[in-house]
Amino acid sequence: MVPQDLTVPAVFVIGPTASGKTALAHALADTLPFLKLLNLDALQFYRGVTAGTAKPTAEEIEKYGYALVDFLPASARFDAQEYAGLAREACERALAAGNLPLCVGGSGLYLRALLHGLDNLPPADADFRARLRAEVASGQTDAEGRTGWPAAHARLGLVDAVRAAEVHPNDGTRIERALEIYALTGKPMSAARERLGVLKEQPSLFVPFVVRVEPDRDTLKKRIAARTRSLVGTAWKDEVEELHAVFGAELRTFQSFQAIGYAQMLDVVQERRPWDVAALTAEIETLTWQYARRQLTWNRKETAHAIVETVTPREIQTLAKKISLFRESVRKKELT
Repeated sequence: MVPQDLTVPAVFVIGPTASGKTALAHALADTLPFLKLLNLDALQFYRGVTAGTAKPTAEEIEKYGYALVDFLPASARFDAQEYAGLAREACERALAAGNLPLCVGGSGLYLRALLHGLDNLPPADADFRARLRAEVASGQTDAEGRTGWPAAHARLGLVDAVRAAEVHPNDGTRIERALEIYALTGKPMSAARERLGVLKEQPSLFVPFVVRVEPDRDTLKKRIAARTRSLVGTAWKDEVEELHAVFGAELRTFQSFQAIGYAQMLDVVQERRPWDVAALTAEIETLTWQYARRQLTWNRKETAHAIVETVTPREIQTLAKKISLFRESVRKKELT
């Protein structure tokens, strides 16, 4: 539902993974203490799913007043519409306390849900999801020898080729939702999305100040490579082993385990592949770069009030001044 009061101001710092958007958000919050951070990364919602997500530290969460980090169990299902409701409430609480919310992250669908709202698609259907997950977990193969989510992904390709092309074969959350929408409406999810039109032409449910962080291609690839090397290690493997000890094979179907690299680590834990750090790093780096390219495409659909290529002290000060002016302009309008 679209709220009646559309005057909620907020800053949005968006960008692809490893672009430096979180460091920029922290630097802005250090400069402007009235900024309170809100997580816009769908993979940082889940407790215990940390080592492969570049999640803020506990100290950073407390320091910057982060909202919507580590608030769900690893087994939870959570969609963009639910996120939008909770995020808006968090923004309103920050404003009521005299602060300005700063939403930082790279999850495009969640940004869209928060800023613009989503089409009136049918809610989740528990019976359909239970049947689909049972099929995925059964190990049955299709005509091409595929099992699990890759087999479900192939089914999606038959009814919604556009959406299937956008979704990784192991991305159970998005495959499930697209198949569910088709099953409930008889229409592909991509067709419903097309009715929403161009993002820049859609009304915003906020008064937004959007900062888009977009390094050049070579810099971003190097940053992704460096981050992947720093993440892939025994701490990540140990985390997955601990979760596997609690949840077993069902872990593979969890929404939280759609984060890049977790399926590969689970393969190691289940002895489906060897513990080869070099091979894992190369594969995860490639998947991350592919994801970053999709994020870049999505983010360019949003109207940006500032675009940052390289985060420098001068850039931080320039943005801080713009955000302060933005805050003052909103306050003046509220008084008129």
